[in-house]
Amino acid sequence: TEAAQVGAPSTKMMDRTYKTFNDKEYDMTNTCESIVGCLLTCGCAGFQKETLKLTQDVIYHVEKDNFDESTMEMPYAQLDSIDVSRSMCCFYSINDESPGWGCEKEKVEELAADLKQRVVERGNIAQLEQLQHILSVVTTLEAKMRILVVEGAGVEAPPHTAAPHGNDFVEAFEAQHYDFSDPVESAGLCCSSFGLTGPCTARAVNLEPEEIEVTMKNWVVQTTTRTPYASLDGTDIDENFCGACLDVDGVGTATCGCGSNELRSINENLETRIKKRGNIAQLKLQDNIIAEVRQVNALVAKFKGAKGI
Repeated sequence: TEAAQVGAPSTKMMDRTYKTFNDKEYDMTNTCESIVGCLLTCGCAGFQKETLKLTQDVIYHVEKDNFDESTMEMPYAQLDSIDVSRSMCCFYSINDESPGWGCEKEKVEELAADLKQRVVERGNIAQLEQLQHILSVVTTLEAKMRILVVEGAGVEAPPHTAAPHGNDFVEAFEAQHYDFSDPVESAGLCCSSFGLTGPCTARAVNLEPEEIEVTMKNWVVQTTTRTPYASLDGTDIDENFCGACLDVDGVGTATCGCGSNELRSINENLETRIKKRGNIAQLKLQDNIIAEVRQVNALVAKFKGAKGI
C-alpha cells in the first residue's frame, strides 16, 4: 500500500533522537552586485558583503556595507522552500542568492544540502515527528497509569475516552515520481528565447515522504524547488477552456491533454499528503495530545484520592 498508519505508538518513534548542528557560515556576496553598488556611490558605500549563518534553529542573513548593516533572522520552520537554479549552463543560485561571480556550483549545492538537512531536523517536518513522539509518550503513560490505578490502588479506573481524531489522520507515504511537459509552454519559451531553450521544457515532480520536489529543465535553465508539505497551505487545479488547459500552482501546466493525467494525479496525491503530513495533521495531533493528558490527569487524581494523598 502507498500509505501506512503511524498514529499508534512505536518503539522506533519512542527512541527518536533529534540531531544537533554546529554553526556554519557561508559568504553569499555577489561580486557583480557589490562592484556595481560601490561604483554607483562613487566608492562611498564600499563593497557590500552578504553572509548566511546557519545555527541550530535559526538562519541569519547579514548584509553590510559602509552605510548600513542589516540582519534578517528566520527559523527553519519559516523557510517555505529551497530553490536551486542553474542558468546559461554555469550560473547557479539558491533562493535568489548567487554567490561570487555566479559560477560557484559546489557552494550552492553544499548550502542546499545543509538547508535541507536542517529543515528536516529542525523545521516543520521535525515538529510533526516531535508531536507524534509526544503523543506516543503520553499514550504509553496513560496506559501505565490505568494499570497503576487498578492494581496499585485497587479502584476502578475512569473509562478510556477515544482520541478525538482517531489514529488514521497521520500517514507515512512512499516516494512517487512524475515526468511531463507542456508543449505550449515549451514552444513559447523556445520562440521567446530564439531557440536557446530547446524544443522541450520538461518537468519532473518527486512526491517524497515529507516534501515535494519540482524540477524544470531545458537547454538553458534548470530550477529545482523543494517544499515541505507542512509549508503548503493547500493545492488546487485550475481548468480553463473546458478543461483543455490545466494549471497547478508551483507544479506546472498541461495543455491539450499533454501531461493532464500526470497533473491531476499529482494534485490529488499532493492534497492528501498536505492533509496527512502538514499543518492539519499537526493540529489534530495536538488535540489528541491534550485529550490524552486530560485522561492522565484524571487517573492521577483517582489514584491520589484512593491513596488519600
